[in-house]
Amino acid sequence: MDTIVANPTQKTRDYSDFHSECRDHMLSNNISFDGIIIADSRIHRFSSLGDRRNQDEWYYAFSGVTRVGNPYLTVVYGSWKSEADKPYKYSSFDSKRSSFSEEEKREFTDNLDRARKQYEIERSRGIAQGKVEAQKIWHKASNAQVKSHDYLKAKQVDGSGLRLGEYKGNDSLLVPLYNSAGELCNIQHIYADGALFSKRPVFGAQKKGAFHVIDSRNISSAKRIYVAEGWATAQTVYQVLDKKYPVVMAIDAGNILPVIQIIKEKNASADIVIAADNDVSNKGQCVAQQATRQYNCMMVLPSRIGWDFNDIYCALGKEATLEELVPLDRNLIEKIKSDAREFLLENDPCEDFTPIKTLERRFLSSQ
Repeated sequence: MDTIVANPTQKTRDYSDFHSECRDHMLSNNISFDGIIIADSRIHRFSSLGDRRNQDEWYYAFSGVTRVGNPYLTVVYGSWKSEADKPYKYSSFDSKRSSFSEEEKREFTDNLDRARKQYEIERSRGIAQGKVEAQKIWHKASNAQVKSHDYLKAKQVDGSGLRLGEYKGNDSLLVPLYNSAGELCNIQHIYADGALFSKRPVFGAQKKGAFHVIDSRNISSAKRIYVAEGWATAQTVYQVLDKKYPVVMAIDAGNILPVIQIIKEKNASADIVIAADNDVSNKGQCVAQQATRQYNCMMVLPSRIGWDFNDIYCALGKEATLEELVPLDRNLIEKIKSDAREFLLENDPCEDFTPIKTLERRFLSSQ
């Protein structure tokens, strides 16, 4: 075997350099961490906001020294409250200042694979424990006084299918979340947090692919199914459409695609309509548009930036919300686009207006 020789011309970096680089890496992904990184390949929780009560961020790390004496550190981290729901990775050997040889990097990669397997074992254990905890919370919760919760009053919807519990001293609405097998696997707590409302899942429980269905009918036989991000939006859609269609709550934009995949497996023939949020960040729209391409779904979007369908309902009422919730027939959409192109060619193509939206509104008003 060839002898591995460290680069003598490059300054040796140590763990203090790695920790500093890692914190900068976290910050670049909107996660703040100022503690000591514990490199024991186990999951550690922390709060990016310094709130010890709600430790939504996590990391696992491992470190070592190569055979020629080069130290290294790798940290995999993320946030359970992030819509992206994906981990990030910092590795000291990824740095431009790294002096690792190719053989050292292979050695490191082997160690990373072992650490990743250990993480998967712990994550699976956490999901199983979270499911048990969620089921305990749900069975202990009460149906009484649900209607009196301030969140329902603020959102102007009823709380059918929810229960009332407690989250760290606060009255909490409990939204049951189910996995693809129909098992209750998680619970979303909704509770007053100052002047606003916060939403928290059961720690460690399954989020990806978990969902809540608003309707007593089975989604496997429905002809049309609506999908929304949050519970209040989903409940609004259900009520405004006079409870004609089941509505699936996907928790957030990052979970829409996994949930639609499950719906498609249960009911391949149903028309799926995504009631997307018109996010300022464009996150909800982008995910919904991806779903329309990937799963041949339809999509409806509030006309106001920064609003969801519950915002429209609370501000403008049922009729205004209903007008924006009706999806256009696919053939009609193509006709609208064609008519719009002809209209533009006959008029000034540089004029700043949106004829397609105008034609959509004209169609909806005629129905």
